[in-house]
Amino acid sequence: MEEANLLVFYDSKAGYLAAKNEVQTILTKLGDQKSEEELLESGIMAVKTELRNRKVIEEVRDIFVSNPLSINSTLKWVPIDYWCNPTLKDIISTVKEEIASLITEKDRFAIEVEKHESNLNKKEMQNKIAELIKGKPDSDYPDKTIRIDLFKERVGITLLGKHDVFSLAGE
Repeated sequence: MEEANLLVFYDSKAGYLAAKNEVQTILTKLGDQKSEEELLESGIMAVKTELRNRKVIEEVRDIFVSNPLSINSTLKWVPIDYWCNPTLKDIISTVKEEIASLITEKDRFAIEVEKHESNLNKKEMQNKIAELIKGKPDSDYPDKTIRIDLFKERVGITLLGKHDVFSLAGE
């Protein structure tokens, strides 16, 4: 699979196949007949769509608002902008090259690290990344959030705005 541009978290009780079917149904409705899904671990799949990932999430939110029962297997949709190897060096390099310049001195930012299958030190990573960023750290009310999803084989990195994630839990 080419690099995925979405992470979709699903209810493991509903199962991967039900969640995959729900994702395919939604993406087909939005105009992507060729999406690809890959199981990363129980409860999380990577999705490659030809559609813009943030636009998809906006549309998923609209679908849910108009018909809450239409989304029942998937729990959270998160955009992924970059993938890298699961090393601290590669993560720091990706953030420095792709994301750091997108956060200005006026921006408040947070660094969210989600460890799925990783031995990397979360606090060390957050500290090293914070050193690269010009803005003000603010985990309570950030303008932008650097989200890092750590998996065994690879790491997904994205810069999130306030409404870039769809979650049934309202996160």
